This record gives sequence, structure tokens and C-alpha cells, in this order.
Amino acid sequence: SYLGDEPSSSRNTVVVRGTGSVWKTSTDLYVGYNGAGNSLVVSNGGLAIANGNVNVIGYSVSSSNNSVLVTDPGSVWTNGYDLWIGQTGNHNSLVISNGGRVIAFDANYVISSSNSVVVTGTGSTWISGSNAGNLKIGTSGNGNSLAVSKGGRVNSTYSVIGENGANNSVLVTDSGSVWSNSTDLFMGATPAANLNSLV
Repeated sequence: SYLGDEPSSSRNTVVVRGTGSVWKTSTDLYVGYNGAGNSLVVSNGGLAIANGNVNVIGYSVSSSNNSVLVTDPGSVWTNGYDLWIGQTGNHNSLVISNGGRVIAFDANYVISSSNSVVVTGTGSTWISGSNAGNLKIGTSGNGNSLAVSKGGRVNSTYSVIGENGANNSVLVTDSGSVWSNSTDLFMGATPAANLNSLV
């Protein structure tokens, strides 16, 4: 499933809104395959199910400023396997707010540069893996960020901030906000991975 297939296919939007509303794909889902400024919004109890091996926000170099918003109690975006934010595209974003939930059953990767994830509001949750799995902020890029605020929660097992990139960051702030990481947490994995931060 391609939202923004060609470089010229920009500013397209899919909205899944309301309890009982479902968008289900049996293959990979791309929000911004080559196009820029495309968006997926799941709200008011809507459900998006992507059963592909890799589901991506911002696939190619030309696919920048694409976004996914999952908001409101009961709203869920569930991914069959990996979720990548910015495979080679930059300035892509995922926002989980007001009790929304995003689940990736294998791993979450924030990959290229200047991509962001925000988890904000009580009940807002980003789950990496069915029993919590890999979470990598800055897999190969610079200036990526994760912010958890106002009671949001992130669950993961093995996490890396700035695996091969620099200036990547995680911020956990406000009462009730949690990043639950049950095993290893690494700040950088190569000599070039520097100036990464966890606050």
C-alpha cells in the first residue's frame, strides 16, 4: 500500500476515524514512498492494521515531511513486523497522543536524519515488539529524536540511541511519563556516533 507513490504525489491524506473504522493492509505500508508531505491520521477509536514485513514513514530520499498521527483513546496503529521512520527520507514524524497506541511486533527504527517521534498524554503508548523489542533512534542518521511527555509511555527491550549517527536524542519529561527498557541500552555503537543524549 502506497500513500505518496511518485515524487510528484505529495500532500495526500488517509483518515481512519471513529470506533469500528478499520484500514487493513496485507502487505507493506508506505506513508511517503517517493512523495513528500503525505499523512495518515488514526483518531477517535479508529484502527489501522499493516501486516507487511516493513512499514515505513518516509521511504526514499525524496520522501520528506511525511507524518502519522495516532490520537485518542482506542485508536491503534498495529504493524505486523518492523516500523521504520525515515528509511532514507528526512524530517518525517510519528505522533502518538491523547491515549493513542502504536505497536510494532518486531522493531522500531528511526533511521535517516531529523526524524521525530512524540509520545504525549496519559495512555499514549509506543510498543516495540509483542513483548517489547528493539528500539533504535538514529540507526544511521543524525538529529533524530524521541520525546515522551505528559504521561506517555514507551515499552522496549534492547535500545540504541545513535547507533551509527550523531546528535540523536531521547527526552522523557513530566510526571507519569515512562520509557521502560528491560535489557540493554546503548548510547552510540561506533566511533562516529557521538553527541547523542538521553534526558
